[in-house]
Amino acid sequence: MVYQDISLIKAFLLAEAYFTEGQPNGISKEYYPSGKIIFLKLIFKDDKEVGIMKAYYESGKLQGEVPYKDGLIDGTVKFYHENGKLNEETVFLKKW
Repeated sequence: MVYQDISLIKAFLLAEAYFTEGQPNGISKEYYPSGKIIFLKLIFKDDKEVGIMKAYYESGKLQGEVPYKDGLIDGTVKFYHENGKLNEETVFLKKW
């Protein structure tokens, strides 16, 4: 008798992140099960986001952009339809 395993195991990466001394530091990415990027954001020092977080549709088209400064949303947040047209735009001002 010969045993043959015909089941398929599909493994995929859900997220990548880099840490320094236990704190997120650098580029963090999350993925759809298909392997396409859901979003990418920059995270530096003490788990505080900085830079522009970008979210994507599974098609790979840009879904939105969120600017961060010192861990808070600061600036113009934009969301797009999958056809690329601007859907919504809101300005956030970081308060001290």
